[in-house]
Amino acid sequence: MAEETPKCIFCGIIDGSVGSAKIYEDELVICVLDIFPATKGHLLVIPKKHVSVSTQLDDTTTAHVFAFANKISSILFDAMGAQGTNIFLANGQVAGQKVDHAGVHVIPRYTDDGLKLEWETKQITEDELKDTFTKLSSKLQPTEEQPQAPVVQKTVEPEVVQETVEEEPVEEESDDDVLP
Repeated sequence: MAEETPKCIFCGIIDGSVGSAKIYEDELVICVLDIFPATKGHLLVIPKKHVSVSTQLDDTTTAHVFAFANKISSILFDAMGAQGTNIFLANGQVAGQKVDHAGVHVIPRYTDDGLKLEWETKQITEDELKDTFTKLSSKLQPTEEQPQAPVVQKTVEPEVVQETVEEEPVEEESDDDVLP
């Protein structure tokens, strides 16, 4: 007897066989509270079609998923008193994806919430920039005018701006302002 492949937990949420705190549902997506939230109010916007990564979605579903994520992000400001939000998608395990079903995290942010979404930036050389640009732009649909190689601008130290205080103009008295 062949072993049955375990069911995707997101597919179980979608078909109702796995319990969830469903906030919203339509024909393309379901939105639920994350049961392991990064912050209070952390939501998942999950496409109903089972795909491992978002690049496997059709354009209509992709647009709908992100439009809804943006809408619910706006609601988090009002309903949860969020001071910011992160809309986050991990495509692939190496990118931090935990479930083999695409899903967008909408994470409300609060002052001192302790959540760190940071990375160490690296300096890129002009040759690396041009090489990366060529590899990526060559894969896009050709247009009437192909993009030109990027222009690398040297970083310069910002000028020190001295703050000046403007004095309020003194109104001159007119003959009309003088009382007899």
